[in-house]
Amino acid sequence: MKLTGINVYSVKLPVVGTYKMATSTMSLLESVVVELVTDDGIVGRKERCFYSPRQ
Repeated sequence: MKLTGINVYSVKLPVVGTYKMATSTMSLLESVVVELVTDDGIVGRKERCFYSPRQ
């Protein structure tokens, strides 16, 4: 099995209502999805959401 592809996607996740934190309020969370593809057709994905308050 060999790795044949790496895809990275930037996605914006809308929040229902507002998401309140100690220092800010957000209505949208930015996230990154990484996808790995093998020559056997196996696909793996991982999502990571980063906290990025608007200043």
